Amino acid sequence: MRVLVAILGLVVTVGTSLGGLPGESRAAQATLVCPPTVRAGEQFATGLTIDVGTTALGAYSITVVYDPAVLTIAAVNGGDATKFSAKPATKKPTPGMTNIAAFQSSSLTSPTGVVNVAKVTFDVAPVASTTTSIGLDVVNLFDTDAVQVLPATANGCSVTVMRARHRP
Repeated sequence: MRVLVAILGLVVTVGTSLGGLPGESRAAQATLVCPPTVRAGEQFATGLTIDVGTTALGAYSITVVYDPAVLTIAAVNGGDATKFSAKPATKKPTPGMTNIAAFQSSSLTSPTGVVNVAKVTFDVAPVASTTTSIGLDVVNLFDTDAVQVLPATANGCSVTVMRARHRP
């Protein structure tokens, strides 16, 4: 048993030092980019990006979480990346939570790097001044070989809501 454990440890050590084990994926980072301030009663758009490094992004499933008393999602559209420019699928299982998912089947080698996969437009309620957070959770990321990209982390954002402009 000790010999088997030692051999396994040697295989893992050699495999890692040679660039990783087969099927091993690089970590990915999903980020939601928000403006620092928005006006109550207006809309603002955010960009959803996923940094997959040299891994080609095949599919994603992400959950956006927000305070429904302050924000609602008005629209979710495709991103700037050609492979993810089509409107993604969305589902709102509960108020303040929206699932967003898409896949691409047009390339096995791209997109890579920082991929803009979606644009999310929020309606801001006519509330008093406040600061609200928008959470982001990566449910699944897959490369173009249908291998899950792990680990996958997410950075949401926060916005400060300013009182609406007074119209004379």
